[in-house]
Amino acid sequence: MNKTVKYLNGETMSLANLIELANWAEGNALNNNGNPHDIPVVVSSGRYEYSLHTVSIGYGRNGMIVSLGMRDDKKLLPVVEDKRPNGEKYGEFWCSRGSTDHDVSGFVVSKEAGERLDRLVKLVLEKNETESWLDYRDYEPNRIQYKFSAKEFNVEKLSELSEENNGVINLDILEICKK
Repeated sequence: MNKTVKYLNGETMSLANLIELANWAEGNALNNNGNPHDIPVVVSSGRYEYSLHTVSIGYGRNGMIVSLGMRDDKKLLPVVEDKRPNGEKYGEFWCSRGSTDHDVSGFVVSKEAGERLDRLVKLVLEKNETESWLDYRDYEPNRIQYKFSAKEFNVEKLSELSEENNGVINLDILEICKK
């Protein structure tokens, strides 16, 4: 948002500022040939985005109280771009979080990238059930990890080689680090 938010006491928005922001948003929509009556309002809670269903506004002892009603069935998951490293047919971006005695975890860019990495692991280990796994949680769609088991891989070397390869893990690295 390009509009500056002014806070009372450094942390609370004033009613006048809320009105200014709403007017700015309406003007911005009109300038872009949008009809303000056709533009949905989405509320972000940090983990998810929701379609705004109802609003209740009242004046209380502490000022204006605004209650937002959001329908859980209208939850909107953020779209995460699925991308692959250039020139890597059998490789994925993987940002190591550092190895432990048990495993090494690292972030992948998307659920699809984690699923491709899981297929590579199964190919290298030549088995369908592995100790290494994709850690995907619906409520954290932007924090997807792939965890390599120390029972199956030299996790310290895996972390080291992927970092040397600009945060990319590939078939060759998996083969080198396989136990």
